[in-house]
Amino acid sequence: MNSKPLVAGLGLGLLLGLLGRDAGAQTLAVSQQPAPAARLTAPFADVAELNEGQTEEVVRWGFAQLGERNLDEAAHAFERVLLADRMNRSARFGLSTVFVEKGYARQAVGLWEKMLVDFPEDHAVLNNYAWLLATTLEPEIRDPARALDLARNAMILAPEDHHVWSTLAEAYFAAGEFEAARRAALKAYELYRARFPQGDRLNVYVQQVERCTQAVRAFDILD
Repeated sequence: MNSKPLVAGLGLGLLLGLLGRDAGAQTLAVSQQPAPAARLTAPFADVAELNEGQTEEVVRWGFAQLGERNLDEAAHAFERVLLADRMNRSARFGLSTVFVEKGYARQAVGLWEKMLVDFPEDHAVLNNYAWLLATTLEPEIRDPARALDLARNAMILAPEDHHVWSTLAEAYFAAGEFEAARRAALKAYELYRARFPQGDRLNVYVQQVERCTQAVRAFDILD
């Protein structure tokens, strides 16, 4: 699940968790400001054209910056990789994550639509796009029905991944299917707890279960 500013819940942890902290054609400038001096510490800053091994290192550095919420630094790293390899999956995924974190929903949608064509069975792409469609506050982008379709496909591809069950819960919730949302949220919680018994995000999964349960109870009263 994700957080600010478009979504509420697990936030950047979901996006990075799916890809791994160590982890084209469309690249939009995320920052219009001059490159800060700190960017000089990026790998191969003085190399005019990156080779394959260098792009991998720059991608890893970009995700490290993303994890520290240095969003402009991360964006410039991913954009630099895409100049050398416009189809690089990791850089495209990373840049879409930056877009979400910065509130650039339309740009994120543009990247994910292209990635769905190029990586139709990539559960991380399906999952994160579903999360955005289910949780964005922008009405022209919000699409619970499609979010549910994408989230179900992600779950089929990665049934043991707690992230996809959490996103499935959000998609059901957005679609008003609260009991299904509660069951999916409970599954996400169980999978996370089994993998990380003392995980620092366990309470966030608990909160998701509680929110879905409260919705079920509220509508039971109305019925």
